[in-house]
Amino acid sequence: MLAEKTPVMEVVRKSGKLLWSYNCAYAYSRPVGPNLKCMNLIGDYRAAGPFAFRHGSTGIGFWCYNQGGDPWGRIDMEYMLVYPGRTKPVTSRRWEAVREGIEDYRILAALRQRLADDGGAKLGEAARARIQHLLDVSLPGMVDQSLEEVTRGLGRDVLDASNNDTTIGAFRREMIECVEAVAGAAGR
Repeated sequence: MLAEKTPVMEVVRKSGKLLWSYNCAYAYSRPVGPNLKCMNLIGDYRAAGPFAFRHGSTGIGFWCYNQGGDPWGRIDMEYMLVYPGRTKPVTSRRWEAVREGIEDYRILAALRQRLADDGGAKLGEAARARIQHLLDVSLPGMVDQSLEEVTRGLGRDVLDASNNDTTIGAFRREMIECVEAVAGAAGR
């Protein structure tokens, strides 16, 4: 629904109110079902932040943060992102992927704001062009391809080919290069 280009979603986006995205389809699961340990970490967790940013969302949510049966034993359904520990919660790979996606969202938002501040006048032309490319080409290219693959119901091998550490790593490196370009412009 978040990616829909419908009149209703346009009204929601333009309202200026909080817009959260919540995924419970688990299209990246193999096999499809209620065990989140079988999920593609990049597709469903790591890319949630960039996906939300791309489609104008102000937040992301998940079915469950830490509720369910005893995760340290055998359970039929597992939705937890963090596990109960003796003295504090124990993070999972899924939660760490969500955290990294939230970091990406915050970096993207800061870069977009730098472009908006004075039309990016305080940035050099190269920094402006780099950030614009990230926001207009790289982000849509990564997020839209993944959404298209899921929407079409393509096989697991296709989803794993586009939602992997290499893809998200290249995006993250480009994003950090933009941050470095901004920092270089600020240092002048």
